Amino acid sequence: MLRDLVDTFNVFIVGDPKGRELDQIRLGPRERAAATTIIDAALPIVDAIRESQGVVTAAAFEALAEQLEAARNVASGIDGDQAIELSRRTTTNFTAELLRAAYARVRAEPEFAWKEYRAGVYRGLGAVTAAGLAGWPIISFVANNAQALKMFVDQAFHNPTLIQIIDVISRVGGAH
Repeated sequence: MLRDLVDTFNVFIVGDPKGRELDQIRLGPRERAAATTIIDAALPIVDAIRESQGVVTAAAFEALAEQLEAARNVASGIDGDQAIELSRRTTTNFTAELLRAAYARVRAEPEFAWKEYRAGVYRGLGAVTAAGLAGWPIISFVANNAQALKMFVDQAFHNPTLIQIIDVISRVGGAH
């Protein structure tokens, strides 16, 4: 009998625009647990950002930290589900953008290095060139926090290619 009631309710919800909207934003028990796991995996990354200089702006850090804090101690219900889902999306978007920016710089490094090396040779200042290659806080951040980022990527994206990208950035970051 309960199954019939649930099926009838589901048919009703599909036909009601407001009901459909509310049903789509409510997390099921498994979805809530998965989102909470992703949020927990983001905590070491946020702590590392707090300690790092020049990786993100203060406003970006505050927004990220605020979303994580809002999702950590929420009650069950639609409001809690929304806070958790917003935090999950914020942390995954943040991490994806962090890795994209670091990888773009790593990919641009050989061209930059060659131009700087040639300029250094022409000026006779090769040492200045080597010093100019360092100083990318985002690459250093990824290299120094590779394990936490890999754990987060594994939980949030389930994408081995992103883990390989972290390894590439780490190798380049370790060379500086």
